[in-house]
Amino acid sequence: MATNVQDSDVRPGPNRYISTPGVATIVPSYLEDYVHPVIITGELSAQAFLDYTGSSEFFAPALRYDGSSSERNARELAEQARARRRRDRGDRRGQAF
Repeated sequence: MATNVQDSDVRPGPNRYISTPGVATIVPSYLEDYVHPVIITGELSAQAFLDYTGSSEFFAPALRYDGSSSERNARELAEQARARRRRDRGDRRGQAF
């Protein structure tokens, strides 16, 4: 699925709507073009998704917002995502391929 993904892409919400039974089970295919996808979700929506799909964890790193809808929390989550990306890059640099 080629989507012309750019490094600067930010999808700030559910801006792709698909009305097909069971679509939640194929969400990973929509993220294939992204190198470091991060899911930002709330506790209740995360649990609802995992219950629906029967999974015990997400297919990409998932960060939970604090429910405040604040700029402070948005910045905290962005920094957590950056730190995870830096850590993931560092983990792979020392590995032989």
